[in-house]
Amino acid sequence: MRKKIRVFFLILMISFFALKSDAGVLIDPYLGYLFPGNATQGPGDSFKFHGPVYGIRGGFQETVMLGFDFGKSYLKFKREKPVYVLPRDYSGTYFSFFAGVSLPAIPLRFWASYYLYSEYEDGEGRGSGDSYLGDGYGATIGFTGIPFLSLNLEFRMFRFDRFEDAISGEKTDLEPDLLSNEIILTVSVPLVF
Repeated sequence: MRKKIRVFFLILMISFFALKSDAGVLIDPYLGYLFPGNATQGPGDSFKFHGPVYGIRGGFQETVMLGFDFGKSYLKFKREKPVYVLPRDYSGTYFSFFAGVSLPAIPLRFWASYYLYSEYEDGEGRGSGDSYLGDGYGATIGFTGIPFLSLNLEFRMFRFDRFEDAISGEKTDLEPDLLSNEIILTVSVPLVF
């Protein structure tokens, strides 16, 4: 909890600095695809998943980029170990803080993200609405050489350490944690005012 409070105050300080430096306001909607990612829970459970993603980033951008990102995904999860199970639909919800640089001389943007909130929610059958909750990190490179578009490649890692039962609303700690790695290709429209 203390770590999240420190991160919040760091975000507040950086945002205040960005406002004072006359940075442009950034609005960056995106749409993309999550390539086959993988998740593990302990040594025995292994999952593969893929699906479309969309969201919006907002913040400030001059050379330095600072802001928040809200995203959604619709994923097909399938258990690979210990036994194969038919794919299940899950939805992902993500909220992060990002900081990075935009280099206009070479049309590239780089940023790192800290995901304050991440959720995978079961979307079908028995267990529908049950959620895995956690946090994570990401790193992104964006190519801005095409007018009004950015092609972004993002690497994300999540640690889901809580489980919420949809019927009872009860949250329990996961033992062991569900660890997830994702590679996402997105197209965004970075608008700076």
